[in-house]
Amino acid sequence: MPLNDYLKCPGLERTLAVVPVPHTCPVCREEVEIWTDEVKGRCKRCNTLIYNQNPLTDAPEKPDVEKPDQKLSEVLNQMLELARLSGASKAAVVAREDIQAEPSLARLCIEPRCSNYGLSPTCPPHVSGPEGFVEYLKETLWAVFVKIDLPDLSLHIEEKRELGKMMHEMVAALEELAKENGYANSRAFAGGSCKNLFCPDHKNCRVLEKGGPCRNPGKARPSLSGFGVNTLKLMKAAGWSQDQGNGDKNGPSVERVICGLILVG
Repeated sequence: MPLNDYLKCPGLERTLAVVPVPHTCPVCREEVEIWTDEVKGRCKRCNTLIYNQNPLTDAPEKPDVEKPDQKLSEVLNQMLELARLSGASKAAVVAREDIQAEPSLARLCIEPRCSNYGLSPTCPPHVSGPEGFVEYLKETLWAVFVKIDLPDLSLHIEEKRELGKMMHEMVAALEELAKENGYANSRAFAGGSCKNLFCPDHKNCRVLEKGGPCRNPGKARPSLSGFGVNTLKLMKAAGWSQDQGNGDKNGPSVERVICGLILVG
C-alpha cells in the first residue's frame, strides 16, 4: 500500500494528518475551525475559548467548564450585541474560571491611596473586596467582559469622564438585560469611581453623607479595582493581549482602556 498522509503509527488510534476540524461554539453556536494539532481555538464571533477534545499534541489539563444552555447562549449574544451598539470597542464572553479577584490589586486603592478612596459606596472601604467578589462568583454562570479603548492618553479630563460614564451606563444596561431574562443574580462592575464620574460637582455622596438615595442608581456601578479584579488576565482570556501597543512583555497596558464586567447568574 503506498504511503499517504493518513497512515497511523503503530499503537495509535488516530491519524497523524493535520487537518481542520469544525467545532461548535458553546455560547453562540458558531462553527469554529480548529486544526488537529491545536489544543484550542477562539470563536471569531464571541471570542469564547474552545478546547480541542482530541488534539494530536499533548494538551494541558483543561478546566471543567459547564457549557451555557440555549437560553443563556441567546442572552449572552444579546448582551454582546447591546455592548457593541452602546459603544464598546470590544466585548467577549468569558468563563467564570477566567475571573480572578486578587487582594494585592485591591490594596492598591489604599497604598498608594487612590484620590477617590472612600468617596462613594461603590469604592473601598465601602465594598466587600475580593472576599465578597468570590461569593458573587459562586452565583455566576458566565460573564461578559467589555472595554472602551482610550484613543489618546492626553485626553482632557472631561473627555475621559464622558467615556467612563459611558462604560458605567453600558454595564448597567447589560446587567438589566440579564435580569430581565431571568438571571436575577447578575451584577455589573466598571472601572472608575462613580463619585468622580457622575457627581464631581457635589461635595459629598448623598448615600454616604445622609443615607439617602443615590443620585444615579440606574447608571453608577461598583469599581472593578475595589474588588481586585485582574483585568489584564481577563484581557488575555478574551484574546485581547495584543490590542494595546504600550503593554509590556507581560501583556497589554490597562492605562489605555476602560473595562467593565457583568457577572451573569
